[in-house]
Amino acid sequence: FTGRSMKQELGNGWTQGVHPDDLEARFAMYACQVDARKSFVMEYRLRHHDGRYRWVLDTGQPRFDESGAFMGYVGASLDITERKLAELERALFENIFALSLDMMCISGADGFLKKVNPAFSKMLGYSAEELLETPLIDFVVPEERENTINEVKRQLQDGMTLAFENRFRCKDGTIRLLSWHAFADKNNRMMYATARDMTN
Repeated sequence: FTGRSMKQELGNGWTQGVHPDDLEARFAMYACQVDARKSFVMEYRLRHHDGRYRWVLDTGQPRFDESGAFMGYVGASLDITERKLAELERALFENIFALSLDMMCISGADGFLKKVNPAFSKMLGYSAEELLETPLIDFVVPEERENTINEVKRQLQDGMTLAFENRFRCKDGTIRLLSWHAFADKNNRMMYATARDMTN
């Protein structure tokens, strides 16, 4: 993984490959657990043999002989880079989702919303709980429900919606004209959409 020899890694040699931003805190934790002869679990970035840093999950378990004398540690390091990147991407998505001024939502093929952002609730006046527990079509004005259902079916088949418009009834009884852009994950039968208020 590191491209270094066993001799170079022995003792505290492994710390030479730890990312500078992670080294102080992780080594302090490691040293504390070793001094106390306790197990440890820690995550940090370790330099790969290609020169790039990758995330690893490092675990260590103390070993003792029959008399109770400390013999050292048995441990393992697992490359968790893909998991960490997925977590970062998820956090970025959540931030964009929460802060966007556009209405954003995730819905299922069952006709129910699975997730809405604050802008979605603010525009229509319903709480997130009200929006998630009510069929999405119930918010559409009756005369446009058939076209909306047909568009959802088409989207699930073709995978994309560009500038579909329909009117939603807000909690206060007012009507809003919404313009939708959406993408359908046909494998998971989920739809990801944004909408803007086009009401004059």
